Amino acid sequence: EAPTLFRGGFACGWLICSPLAALAGVVGFGYGLLAQSTTKTFDANASDEDIEAFCISPSAMAFSGIAIDQNSNVTKRTVVAISRCFWLTKVVIINCSNMDGNIEVFEGMQLKELNLEWC
Repeated sequence: EAPTLFRGGFACGWLICSPLAALAGVVGFGYGLLAQSTTKTFDANASDEDIEAFCISPSAMAFSGIAIDQNSNVTKRTVVAISRCFWLTKVVIINCSNMDGNIEVFEGMQLKELNLEWC
């Protein structure tokens, strides 16, 4: 059995350090969520299914932008999937020869950058 002084010190330390550790975790998570804006980049081999799967995954919330360049596999399904990611601030789709669809699906988003060059 541990001495009373040791148990009291442990309990007191836990009461003080645990809330500080929790606060540090929340602050760190908030910084990562707000300050570190990242863009998910899809290569030329990505398909509509790959992008749809990413958009419905919880990990998509960690990104503030999506970039697709020189991809002939993606179609309007990708446009619809990306438009459901309401938190995105940047969408760049460049040189995607089979890309079609209505860009009005992006109207409800808070985009700071929308680049649909050569699509």
